[in-house]
Amino acid sequence: MRITKIEMEGRDGHYAIVSRKRDGETIEVEILLPDYHATHTVAANDKGEIDTIARVIQHKLEGSNANETQLEDYCCRLLDMSDSSLLQ
Repeated sequence: MRITKIEMEGRDGHYAIVSRKRDGETIEVEILLPDYHATHTVAANDKGEIDTIARVIQHKLEGSNANETQLEDYCCRLLDMSDSSLLQ
């Protein structure tokens, strides 16, 4: 089984779409807010980049009310999209 796309929702109107093509070396993260739209690309085999973009997603979707448990949740979802070697 492969996960190719995950849609995340934070506060009302705050979304992120995370996707990775088959055998792709990168994970694409599209952040959609009422007043902000950006696309980020991170290496699928770089845990540091994945942790960093998880923080960005958490901040954009949850705002200043974010907590460490939410950060772990976002990071886990991104790791689902990463290279399997990062899960070991």
